[in-house]
Amino acid sequence: MPASTLPARYRGSTREGRTSRKSNTPTRTEFDLLQLLLANRGQVFSRQELIDSVWQDVVVTDRTVDVNITRLRKKLGPYASNIANRQGFGYYFDEKAS
Repeated sequence: MPASTLPARYRGSTREGRTSRKSNTPTRTEFDLLQLLLANRGQVFSRQELIDSVWQDVVVTDRTVDVNITRLRKKLGPYASNIANRQGFGYYFDEKAS
């Protein structure tokens, strides 16, 4: 489809209809994290378990998990509190948090 026939919000975009750097659309990694946490509600995942599940065959640090969780929470808005952490253990999806 030629760019001129696309709605204005999609013209000049590089990914998923975004034209600005800010977007509420989760990245693939953020989506994979959310999907894993939702599929296993209440189960606490250590950072290493999240790395092994989401970043397969990629070398990342624990800090990478924290940064992606923070970005995901910002995009979830009022549902950010549903992604909870148990200090010293890891992250989990808490249905009761909202």
